Amino acid sequence: MENFWTPVACAFATVIGNVAFLAYVKNDLDKKLETFKIAYSGIFKEKLEVYKNLLERMDYTKSLVLNYGHSGNNFEVKPVEIMREINVFIKLIEHGSIFYNDSITKIVSEIRIEFQDVFDLSFRRFHLKQSELKDGEFDEYLIKLGQLTSGRNYSELKNQLINTIREEFHIK
Repeated sequence: MENFWTPVACAFATVIGNVAFLAYVKNDLDKKLETFKIAYSGIFKEKLEVYKNLLERMDYTKSLVLNYGHSGNNFEVKPVEIMREINVFIKLIEHGSIFYNDSITKIVSEIRIEFQDVFDLSFRRFHLKQSELKDGEFDEYLIKLGQLTSGRNYSELKNQLINTIREEFHIK
């Protein structure tokens, strides 16, 4: 009779071990499935759309500001339209902020400030007489316009933004 209980105890321990192992595997699998469900859900698509719109608006706003900075009043788009576009860009930043982490918010704010500085200095240059410009303002205008034209700082910020977005979406 003693030989009877040994196999039963072993079988019982094996069943308990298998149940524990299957529970662990199922729990781990459920977590992974939930991660993938979230990754491909509507929120994921919405977030991707917000980032895509942000990148498109950045490039469009940059082109408007640069063209106005170089050609001034000869540019076909009026300053009011550029101001409106900068305001749309600001609203896009604000509305998308629920999806942005801190580093994205910081990078986008730096880009917006760069656009705003170049536009403000360009506007002052083209609408004020040379004597009404403050000392060094024309030189500052040329430096900031040159920086935005060369695109080094803008490109670095944009690349940081893209890399941060890739990290957020786990894209390697």
